Amino acid sequence: MAIGGVKVAYALKIHSIAMMADGFHSAIHASGVLFAIGGIYLATRPTDVEHPYGYERYELLTALGPGGFFVFQRAARHMHYRSRRCGAAVMMQAGEGRSNPP
Repeated sequence: MAIGGVKVAYALKIHSIAMMADGFHSAIHASGVLFAIGGIYLATRPTDVEHPYGYERYELLTALGPGGFFVFQRAARHMHYRSRRCGAAVMMQAGEGRSNPP
């Protein structure tokens, strides 16, 4: 995550959107790895009185975390592209002289 932070800081200094995106990608990827390592640690704990069948379910919950993030990311990207197309349609209709876009 430190590498991602350094990339973002340097991107702000040199005004590079590409490096900023790469820095955020690195930070998010590192946080996903740390999340997975934490889940593996929790899932491999031995059984105890309160959990006689162990903690294996934490492994499933750990997999749902990054998976849910990817679903959210895809939905946000889809909404962004839809809004861009709607905006382009409004601009095209305005150029044609229509005053009331759909």
